[in-house]
Amino acid sequence: MIRSVPDVLWMFLLQVFFIWIFRVTGVKLVQTVSLGDGNQAFLLPLISLSLPIFLFLTQIIVLKIFEELDKQYIIYAKAKGLSNFYLLNIHVIRNIKQDLEGHLKTVIWMMLSTLVMVEYIFNLDGVMMFNIKNLSVELFVFTCILFFTVFFVIYRLIELRRYSI
Repeated sequence: MIRSVPDVLWMFLLQVFFIWIFRVTGVKLVQTVSLGDGNQAFLLPLISLSLPIFLFLTQIIVLKIFEELDKQYIIYAKAKGLSNFYLLNIHVIRNIKQDLEGHLKTVIWMMLSTLVMVEYIFNLDGVMMFNIKNLSVELFVFTCILFFTVFFVIYRLIELRRYSI
């Protein structure tokens, strides 16, 4: 149910929450928006960017753990008297690790799509806002190639490591 809340609403609610804390207590915990070189917002955009990813990964991990616990070899291991802690650490985590690596591409693209909203809402001058403000085909293609190259190398290194194991 929590994952159904849109990312923009999370960002807005976080800003409103910290503004409310500031109005009630007079203590400014975080910068809610960037207002030039001296007043850059860092913590709130990081939380806004990582919260949807955290919720997504938590949901995937919980679903995969319950799916793995229903398999026959886990039931057999429980019948033999192995502890739940041992089964979770030795068998279940090893088996769901590969599934989580498979979701790495989804996580990266979720972060990139959320990055546009984060930069706009928190008034950050990042790569995405630079592309929007300076709209040109060459700049867009160059940025896409830079992103693709880095992620392509990372994905290939993960695949090479997976095949070597």
